[in-house]
Amino acid sequence: MKTKLVELSAREQRIVDTVQVRPARTSAERNRCLRLLGRHHYLGALQAVGEQMFYVAQGPGGGWRGVLVFCAAARPRAKEWRRWTAKPSSEAAAR
Repeated sequence: MKTKLVELSAREQRIVDTVQVRPARTSAERNRCLRLLGRHHYLGALQAVGEQMFYVAQGPGGGWRGVLVFCAAARPRAKEWRRWTAKPSSEAAAR
């Protein structure tokens, strides 16, 4: 798959250059991240399990511009995992 790079205008680049990304520092900031995701993300509230890392993208005045969340992959349930991995290779290839 070929990726097309987007060229930013000088004005857009100046805006991007002012954004700083930092870890969410407190439980209050983490809770704010969760509320914002629940309100604005197309999938709704975060249903993550396991390790989670929250980051805040801030503008020059300290205002939040975005939220990033990284989550560990969920460990599959053992029964479903065994059933899924036990399928013949032709079925597995079709998945």
